[in-house]
Amino acid sequence: MRLGAITTALLRPTTSLYAGFANRPVMVLPRLIVFDLDDTVWFPELYMMAGAPWQRDELGRVTDLSGEELRIYPAAREAIVMISTHEAFAECKIAFASRTNRAQWAFTAMELHVCRSNYKYGTDKNDSTVKSNNKTLREHAGDLTEIYTGSKKKHFENLKVKTKIQ
Repeated sequence: MRLGAITTALLRPTTSLYAGFANRPVMVLPRLIVFDLDDTVWFPELYMMAGAPWQRDELGRVTDLSGEELRIYPAAREAIVMISTHEAFAECKIAFASRTNRAQWAFTAMELHVCRSNYKYGTDKNDSTVKSNNKTLREHAGDLTEIYTGSKKKHFENLKVKTKIQ
């Protein structure tokens, strides 16, 4: 996974990891973290695949028409689950932005992919992880998903309007 491909919107950050502790560094966290999909969250890229119909098997693998698996990168999966469940990210939202002409494929794949984590985040180790482990990519972002061709600038402008983050 390319680290630079995960786009972090540092728009008016509000959460401090070490707030309240004297003589400790303060780490400011973003209010919105935006992930690209192709070759950032999953591989292969959608244009490389045969496409619909998509299906999820009993092991949770998502495959295309030809049976090729669309795999979520482990680091992306863990980042999404951690941001969704760890108390340090309580005020942080997740979004997805992708420039593709295969938007319907992307939405369908996001609805099929369930983020199952190998780790437990948050104060309630059982409850928060169980909830997160049953969420699809689409559920992690809700309506904060911008998938269409064109400039990423438009994706971010729309996310700004949706989130009201300046």
